[in-house]
Amino acid sequence: MAEYQAARVDDPIAHTASQGWMIAGLIGGALLGMAAVAVTGGAALIVVSTVAAGACAGGGLGEVLGSMSWAPRHVTGMLKEGSPDVFINSRKAIRAHLSSGECDEHSGSLQRVAEGSIKVYINNYPAARIGDRLTCSAEIFQGSANVFIGGAKVQTDDINPEIPAWVNWVMLGVGVGALAVIAGPAIALISTAGGMAGGTAGDYVGGKIFGEGSDGQKWSMLAGGIIGSGIAAKGTTSFRAWRAGKVETNGVPIDKVTYDEILNIPKGQKPDPETYLPPEYINKHAEEFSEGATRIVSRGDYDMYGLGKPDDLNSEFVSSKRNMESIVNESNGDTTVMSERLGIPKEQFEQGDLLRVDYFPTEKYNAKIPTGNEWGARDTEPLWLPGGKLPNGDYEAVISMKGLEKGVDYQVYDLKTGAIYD
Repeated sequence: MAEYQAARVDDPIAHTASQGWMIAGLIGGALLGMAAVAVTGGAALIVVSTVAAGACAGGGLGEVLGSMSWAPRHVTGMLKEGSPDVFINSRKAIRAHLSSGECDEHSGSLQRVAEGSIKVYINNYPAARIGDRLTCSAEIFQGSANVFIGGAKVQTDDINPEIPAWVNWVMLGVGVGALAVIAGPAIALISTAGGMAGGTAGDYVGGKIFGEGSDGQKWSMLAGGIIGSGIAAKGTTSFRAWRAGKVETNGVPIDKVTYDEILNIPKGQKPDPETYLPPEYINKHAEEFSEGATRIVSRGDYDMYGLGKPDDLNSEFVSSKRNMESIVNESNGDTTVMSERLGIPKEQFEQGDLLRVDYFPTEKYNAKIPTGNEWGARDTEPLWLPGGKLPNGDYEAVISMKGLEKGVDYQVYDLKTGAIYD
C-alpha cells in the first residue's frame, strides 16, 4: 500500500487544471470545427452545429485531462485549523472533517478537508495526506518530507466538483443538439447513450483495476465513452443503412447493387433465387405458403387459356392463401384494390367475373420463389421484382401446373358466390 506525505497546518492546497483546460478545449474544439467547415463547406446551421459540437467535445476532453495527476496544479490557498494535540514537524496535524483550508477560488468561507486515511486516525478522524481533497475539490498539494501515512482514501464529507454539474449538463445538451443537426437525432441520442454507458462501465472497471480517482480510472472512462459512443453510432448507422437498403430492395435482404443487377439481367437468364437469397429468408418465404396458395383470374382468361403458362413449368404466379384472404376481404370486390395489391393489370380483372384458384398443400404442391424467367414475369411496368415479393411488399410465389389434378391438388371457385366453377 502506498504511503503519502502527512498534511500539516499551512501546507498549500491546489486546484487541478480541469477548469482552464476545459476552457482551452472549448476554444480549441470550436476552432477545429470551424476548420472542418472551412474545408468541407456547409449551410449556416451546419456551420454553427459543427463548431458547437467541436467545442463541447474539446471542453469535455480538456476537463478530464486537466484532472490527471501529471497535469499542472495551481496553488489556491493554505490548510488551517489543525489538531490541538497532535503535531507533525512541530506543526498541527490535519484531520478529515475537523480541519479546513482557505481557498482563493472560494472566498468567504473555509473549505473542510473531506478525505483522509482509512487506517490512521487523529482525534478520532482520518489523518489527511497529500492528494486528499477538500469540499471544494482542491487537493492537499504538499506535506511533510519525512512523515508518511498509508491507507486507502476514505471520504467524510460531500465534495463539490471543480466544474459544476450544470456546466457539464449544458455542454452535453448542446453537444447532443449539435450532433442531431449534423448526423440526425437517432445517431445523436443513441451514440450519446452508448458513450454514457461505455464511460460508466470504463469508470467502474478502471476503479477496480487502477483504484478510485486514479489516472487509470480516468483513461478507462475516456476509452469506454469513446468506444461505447462509436459502437452505438456505427450500429445506428448500419441499421439505418440496412433499413434504407431494404426499402430500396423492396424488403428483400440483399444489397441494392445485386438487386439492380438481377433486374437488369435479360429474362430467361436470371439466376436461381437460392444463389443470392439467404436461407433464412427462403425458409420464411416457404412458411408463408405452407398452408396453400391462391390465384385470382378472370373468367374470360380461364375459359380461353386455362391454367399453366406456355413455359417449361406450365407456371402460374400465386399469392399465399392467408394473404389472398386478407386482400379479398380488404378489396370488398373492388378490382382496383386487387390490381394494386396483386400487381396485376386492372384490365385483366375488368373482362368479367373473377375466379379464385386455390392450391392445396398436397404432395404435388410446389410453391417456390420465382426466378423471373417464368412466362408471367413481366419486363414492363409493373416489373417483376427479385425475392418473391410484389411492389407493395406482399409475398408471391410460382407454382408448376405439371401433374396437378383439379379437385385434388387445386380447385377453381367463383369469387363472388364461392361455388365450384367447372
